[in-house]
Amino acid sequence: MKKSTKLMVIVGGMVLVVGVGKTLSKILTPKEYTVVVLGSHQRADALVRVEGAKWVANNFRVKKMIFTGGKLNPALDWKTEADFMADEMGAIVPYPVLRETFSSSTAGNIKRVAKVLLPGERVIVVSNHHHVRSAAWCLEHVYGHPSLFVYYPGYGWEGEGYKRVGSVKNQMALPTEQSQNLCERAGCC
Repeated sequence: MKKSTKLMVIVGGMVLVVGVGKTLSKILTPKEYTVVVLGSHQRADALVRVEGAKWVANNFRVKKMIFTGGKLNPALDWKTEADFMADEMGAIVPYPVLRETFSSSTAGNIKRVAKVLLPGERVIVVSNHHHVRSAAWCLEHVYGHPSLFVYYPGYGWEGEGYKRVGSVKNQMALPTEQSQNLCERAGCC
């Protein structure tokens, strides 16, 4: 059975309930996000992060996407982390794809990315490593960009750690609440 999303619209005192597909729901969602995909020197992790970026692109209105990571690596076809992931993203997308190819740490990635964001620009940070939460906290509380994070695939937070919470189909973007200690440990703040 196919799931459908319903939208209630009030027109001239009449209530209409209409089905909303993914495309229409994106159009009706007012918030646009810049997606920041944190780099990895491991091929498998980099590919998982690209899948996370695709998930975000399918479920949120994306303004632009920034891939990060400056380390050249034979495991990534002698490309930088950012170049490898951006190339793996593949198909032409309807928004700009930027590459931050100079930093070799999460803190460096975030500092460089923050310089190209507009004041108050909303961000979703994507990774499959626990540093994603601290990176998002840093973007929000140090640099002033309201942020969510996606720990892909299918992970959620519990206290100081993380645990598998189910299928990728149940993935959520999560807020950055109480991540300052993680931010400080990562060297972002």
